[in-house]
Amino acid sequence: NNDLRLNLSEKDWYVYDDNFGTSEEKHLIRFINDVMDKIQRKFDDVYLLRNEGVFKLFRFADGAAIEPDFVLFMTEKNTKERMSFQIFIEPKGEYLMKEDQWKEDFLQKLKDDFYINPSTIYESTKFRLIGLPFFNKKDEYFLKYKESFEGALGIGSNKEKKVTSS
Repeated sequence: NNDLRLNLSEKDWYVYDDNFGTSEEKHLIRFINDVMDKIQRKFDDVYLLRNEGVFKLFRFADGAAIEPDFVLFMTEKNTKERMSFQIFIEPKGEYLMKEDQWKEDFLQKLKDDFYINPSTIYESTKFRLIGLPFFNKKDEYFLKYKESFEGALGIGSNKEKKVTSS
């Protein structure tokens, strides 16, 4: 599909030179590319990493593991305290969404529950972990994803708002 073709070797925000993933992954990368100008107005050091077995997240309740397909790293610009973000993204084909619902629930819970105290890692940086709903190109799922993505980053098309560093 020519709509999905991007020369990723020219994109300084994509960690690898190419993506050989699923069509959902390619649609996600196209979406990120399309909103990258908005992202880079608010954030520095923006990188999208394809997690190819590099790490797992574990659910505290039962130890179930998830390997998010992508992580978007970035650091907030023009703020008094540096806030770094790690956004966990999971493109998902519609046929797997119901079966993997627990993964989406876990990822979305991250946004509300997980904040890393800077004194445990670095003295000058705070970290915010954000999980989003599954990414899927189908309209009913995509609109939910886009709203969550833009809301989490404060880059919504209607009104740009400040990312909360709570």
